[in-house]
Amino acid sequence: MNTINIDLIPYRKKNKWGFTTANYEIVIKTIYDGVSKFNNGFSRVIKDGKYGFIDTIGSTIIPIIYDDVQNFKDGEVIGVKKDNKWGFITKSGDISLPFVYDYPVNFTDGLIEVKKDNKWGIIDKNGSELLPCFNDWVRQLSENLIAVFNANEWRFFNKCNLMDVLFSCDDVGGLINGLAIVKKNNKYGFIDDDANVIIPLNYDDAGYFFEGFAKVKIGEKWGFVNKMGEFICPVIYDEAIDFSDGLAAVKDGNKWGFINKAGVTTVPCIYDEVSWYKEELALVNIGQKHGVIDTNGNIVIPIIYDFIDFFCEGLAKIKKDNKWSFIDKNANIISPFIYDEACEFSEGLAAVKKDNKWGFINKSGCVIINTIYDELYDFDNGIAAALKNDRLLGYIDKDGKQYWTD
Repeated sequence: MNTINIDLIPYRKKNKWGFTTANYEIVIKTIYDGVSKFNNGFSRVIKDGKYGFIDTIGSTIIPIIYDDVQNFKDGEVIGVKKDNKWGFITKSGDISLPFVYDYPVNFTDGLIEVKKDNKWGIIDKNGSELLPCFNDWVRQLSENLIAVFNANEWRFFNKCNLMDVLFSCDDVGGLINGLAIVKKNNKYGFIDDDANVIIPLNYDDAGYFFEGFAKVKIGEKWGFVNKMGEFICPVIYDEAIDFSDGLAAVKDGNKWGFINKAGVTTVPCIYDEVSWYKEELALVNIGQKHGVIDTNGNIVIPIIYDFIDFFCEGLAKIKKDNKWSFIDKNANIISPFIYDEACEFSEGLAAVKKDNKWGFINKSGCVIINTIYDELYDFDNGIAAALKNDRLLGYIDKDGKQYWTD
């Protein structure tokens, strides 16, 4: 694959797409019906209704002959669709697996889940079947553990031994932080990536482990257990939210507060709604008004706003009297409440909407790109997509330069 060491920007000329530099030097001619931004040296292109890939000098790497293609991930083969069936090719364009599958899922740990004749199986990148396609569903839970669903039952196998059933249950969640939630006979517990039952199935509901603890339900009440199944607090709460930043939100009656990992209440249950903690700040509301507290329960942003979001790049969007602005962690508002909508900051700029048009402001609240667009996406690697009538117009940079001509 050939590459050039400059950032290329998708460029549209009337109805055709190519690539340009930031100085409008055309590097790849505008001959395509659509292009994606380059990722790992590849751009997914469309021409005459067919898909393929090019490199950064415009050479065709994957022939533009397919009905659909997945995006490349570094070091993997990808799924391509032809004549309503999926197969797999390498980065050099060689066919790795024939076009016989109804649907592919991306490779994980060298294996891929595939669907054929409405049944699921697992193959490796050479096409060897680890599990033939005769299952109602399959899931790779970890590098070693595979779950197979048939006849309303999940069975678990080590991928190196598909003869011995390690465990079976009625339902299973994902394997997160080393443990998976399993359900059997309407009771929940946890298994590890060897399908060993680590916490018995004694609970009426359960959540995933975060920061070493999981919420569990007995009857109508919630508590928390550690990975040994030991309770850190009584099962007395009406609702609970997972641990983050060392604290978990709990509901007592109709009010929310927070406990720590010792089960001690650190913020009393006085709020009508709360979020989890992020960057040691949580969103709270009393009645219809919203604000922010820290991990000690101190009010950081007064509870006076109609809406407040999490902080992103040091600022949070807030709403008051049906208009939007932004606030910093010291409760300083950076612009007047004049916007009809607002998005989070990304790469130092935030999209804002005024008089039904979108533009961008900076962290000082100054308008950097005028509100003239029907729709804008966040900046990503220095460029943002602009839309008109739900159609991609093209891309703009942080100076407002437009990379298209009509």
